[in-house]
Amino acid sequence: MSDIPYSLEAEQAIIGSFLLDPQLFNRHASALSADDFFTPGPRSVFLSMVELVGRGEVLRLETLMPMVETEDYGTAADAMNHSVPAMIESDIETVKRDSARRRRLHDIDREREQIITDPNFLTGKPGGLSARDAIDLVNDETITEPPILVSGMLHKGSTLLLGASSKSYKSWGLIDLAVSVANGADWWSLPCVKGHVLFVDFELTPHFWRKRAIEIAQARALDLNGIRILNCRGHSSENALRTIEKESKAQAFDLIVIDPLYSFLAGKDENSAGDVGAVMRRLAMLAESTGAALAISHHFSKGNQSAKEAIDRFSGSGVFARFPDALLTMTKHEEDDAFSVDPTIRNFAPMNPFVLRWQHPLMERADDLDPAKLKKPAGAYEAKYSVGQIVEMLGMESLSFGQIVAKAKDSFGMSKATTSRLLKQGEDAGAIEKLNLFYRAVSRVSRP
Repeated sequence: MSDIPYSLEAEQAIIGSFLLDPQLFNRHASALSADDFFTPGPRSVFLSMVELVGRGEVLRLETLMPMVETEDYGTAADAMNHSVPAMIESDIETVKRDSARRRRLHDIDREREQIITDPNFLTGKPGGLSARDAIDLVNDETITEPPILVSGMLHKGSTLLLGASSKSYKSWGLIDLAVSVANGADWWSLPCVKGHVLFVDFELTPHFWRKRAIEIAQARALDLNGIRILNCRGHSSENALRTIEKESKAQAFDLIVIDPLYSFLAGKDENSAGDVGAVMRRLAMLAESTGAALAISHHFSKGNQSAKEAIDRFSGSGVFARFPDALLTMTKHEEDDAFSVDPTIRNFAPMNPFVLRWQHPLMERADDLDPAKLKKPAGAYEAKYSVGQIVEMLGMESLSFGQIVAKAKDSFGMSKATTSRLLKQGEDAGAIEKLNLFYRAVSRVSRP
């Protein structure tokens, strides 16, 4: 095993630090998956910790120590003696780096095996891929439109990316989509064709996924037949992909939901076009090999997104927004618990933006709201007064500064300082000119 990258010391140190201070688990466990631990003992203890927390239990030293003692790990005292809680971030970085190296080596070995066993390698059909004349493609009557899964939005074999800020009910929306497809019901007023669904969840524990699914199904008077759930919390993306492929061979799925996308980026940089592109190509291969539509969630970058173009709101590389066939961005509306949805559709006619209102446990269309009215950044100031008001007030008159101040106060309640500032802005814009001691409007500026 000497050629396999791993650090037993770092893996033990992480578990020992969690034993010494269980609060460290709450702060750092989300950065780790069980597959990041190469050694069976630390991996098994980490999974036990995840399971305890998933059941809603509090991590306690007296509960965890017996687990360590029975996992061929050494004594609990040894684990804690070799741990330095203040160094846990460094230990996690070491374990994550080694885990990424092992995954890369696994990918290389798999690619090597594919090359060895590929009968078409370098024969003009690498991987079975070859070019054809365009006229042949045009005349090929066997090529037909893929089956539509979500009307006006998504075909089988295509990909939907749902983006929103954190805690914006993305998971609720995707579970609702799964229920809609499984029942052949509308999703956000868009008709769905009935089909089989595989829901791949990296975020929720089984209890909370089940709770949400039950609430959504009951609220819609639908059932959960036709949905398989793959709970991947604590597992690597490669492990999940292998399981998805195995499940797809046993059962043909029409829709595969992956929530959330960042789980596939473990060990990769979401700001790197190369890293993100590699993940996206892998997902495209999954859609191609299974024939299923993919629905994936991804988060926005931090901060208010209303000033950005819809496709620029995603965190990380721009590849995220360019990859999918259907892109839905959910941006906070000025009304509480409402979201403006901006669809960008590749293979259907353009779809107008619309608004969803959160009515637990569902997102429901709110056609009474204007999707253009996005929530403004906290502390944003919307000007109460404008140069246009001054210009309108001046009309055809020439007034002194004192006269303008008095008239602006009577007409608009404007202060002297604001009046002075707007006069200066009007002069700079060429809308107002000053002759000696008097001001007059040069051109009429429409009042907002």
